[in-house]
Amino acid sequence: ALLAHVDALVLGGEPVKARLLVPALESAGDDPEAALAAAFALMEAGAFDALLPFLGDASPAPHAAITRAASLTSHPAFVPWLREPATSATPSVTRATLLALGASKGLLVHPVLDALQSDDAVLVAAAARAVRFGEATRYLPIVEFLLDHGPDDVRDALLVTSLAWGSRRALRYLAADAAPLSKEKAALCAALGTTDAQQALVTWLRNPETRTTALFALGFAGNAALAPALYPFLRDEDPRNARTTAQSLGLLFGFVATDDAFAVEQAEMAPASERDAAALP
Repeated sequence: ALLAHVDALVLGGEPVKARLLVPALESAGDDPEAALAAAFALMEAGAFDALLPFLGDASPAPHAAITRAASLTSHPAFVPWLREPATSATPSVTRATLLALGASKGLLVHPVLDALQSDDAVLVAAAARAVRFGEATRYLPIVEFLLDHGPDDVRDALLVTSLAWGSRRALRYLAADAAPLSKEKAALCAALGTTDAQQALVTWLRNPETRTTALFALGFAGNAALAPALYPFLRDEDPRNARTTAQSLGLLFGFVATDDAFAVEQAEMAPASERDAAALP
């Protein structure tokens, strides 16, 4: 049914593009779903150049719609269009955008050795994500170097790429509790990390700034031996941490923490001294 609607939009030609599709992209911040449908319809019609004005740096909303649509389109001319010099030369099109669109198709559309060494963190991050679809033997050494020495705001992208290539240095980085803890790194620690990496997550529980992130990620570790480290946080002063702990324990042991069977009566939540006093005749 969805494709039938898209076909109808495509058959509408220029009037539909001008009156419906382009305005939908202009209002991407207000209605991202409509923007996604518009971008997809334009791609399926082969009207790639209509996307060019939206590929600048002004607003992330059209970028997100176009990148998602790029991952869905099956138009055979889309990837060749990304690689055309005329597309790269368009003032509104950044190199980072082209790399992101290529990565959405699982392709490295341009060489990125120089981009990985750029002073532009946005370009480095886009190159780090896209390079995963290139040759590991060519790019892994610089990706590993940047993982240790690059800026913090691109390390998650570098980490995903280096782990995809089986990098031992990336596994060591996961277990390095001195490195910053992002949500992405925490999830990778839990799901892909060694025992040392998972223990690093336990260490991060001691830091109030990283506690919630670590509590959430530990639920995906698949290692019930980590449960004792979580138990104290069921009574954490921050109710968000208590709920996250219950959720993670549910994932580790296979139960749904919100089921009535696991509900705790208010009286049971009272301090032990109050419960003892209530029990006196």
